Amino acid sequence: MKDLLQKICKEMNYTGEIVARPERASDVLCHNASNAKICEMIDYALTPFNQGLSQTLSWYGQTIGVAK
Repeated sequence: MKDLLQKICKEMNYTGEIVARPERASDVLCHNASNAKICEMIDYALTPFNQGLSQTLSWYGQTIGVAK
């Protein structure tokens, strides 16, 4: 999460403070996922993570008015 947050801050030119809070009992500590099954079912190209993140943040900026 820390790496993702740093990428979002960089993409959004955010230089403010980031406050880390203690873990909560309900926090998810591990999640395993795979796209192997869908890759077998359909033909598509994966979008590189940083490109997808940039496109997603641009979409949010256009849709809800968050300046990038």
